[in-house]
Formats: sequence, C-alpha cells, structure tokens
Amino acid sequence: MNRLFLILLLVGCSPAKKTKPCVQCPQYSKDIKELKEAVEYNNIVLEQIEEDFYYLWEENQKLKKKMSYYNTTNEQGDKLKDNTSKAMAQDDIILEYFKNNKGVKLSPSMILERTKLKCPITSIRRAMSNLTAIGYLIKTDEKVAGIYGRPEYLWKYYKS
Repeated sequence: MNRLFLILLLVGCSPAKKTKPCVQCPQYSKDIKELKEAVEYNNIVLEQIEEDFYYLWEENQKLKKKMSYYNTTNEQGDKLKDNTSKAMAQDDIILEYFKNNKGVKLSPSMILERTKLKCPITSIRRAMSNLTAIGYLIKTDEKVAGIYGRPEYLWKYYKS
C-alpha cells in the first residue's frame, strides 16, 4: 500500500499544490481503482509464486534425499538397491530422532548411541551431512569429545 500512497501523493488533485487526489475527482478515481486492482492482482500472483516455490523446494528435497547413498564401490542391481535403501532408512531414523528432540544439540557419536543403529559412524556422519545439505539440520560451532576421543561438532534440528 505504501507504493500506492506514494503514487497518489505524487499525482495529486492539484498539480500545483501536490495534494492527494480525492475520490470525487473523476480523472483520478478511475486511476485509484485501477491501481488498487493492480496491487491486489500482484499480491495474488506473489502468493502463487511463493506456493510454487515451496512446492518445488520440497520436491527438490525429495530428489536430493534419493541421492543418499554414494556408490563409491560401483555396486549394481540388488546390492545397489539394498545399500541405497539402508542409507535412506538411516537418514529417516536420524531425521526423526532430531525432530523428536528439537533444540537438543547432538554429535554423530551421540546419534549412533541413542538410535542404536547398527552401522559405522561414517554412515551417521554421511546422513547428518546430507540432512544438513538439504536444510533439515544445522551444524553448530560447538564440539564435544566423540567415541574415539576426538572432537566432534554438534548438530541441531532446523526445520519447524
């Protein structure tokens, strides 16, 4: 509405006085109505663009999640499907744990211990890195000692 007010303020009923147009002035009432309609239309278009953006963003997240398994050993067929499915299941379990513990900062070692996943710590780190890359987790600057005595960063859930 500020743009509309500014336009109306500059147009004015009396060019010499630069006064605001009044509703009674026929030359401006049509312009005012058209400007209001344009603002309403643009707001509707903006809302649609935002909805489309969020839909596409969610679809993109789904596609990224499908890339959860990194086939560094060039597996094929059923073995590849099995490994990919295990990696996605690990991602889902870890994400669910973070969702259920919003505000709690956790390291990969903590996740491995608390979720009781039967996988290498590197798989936990992979999943947490992937979840960070697609916007579900945030890596903090804080560190704690990990299961091997080395410092590990803490992550927290980001989405609401």
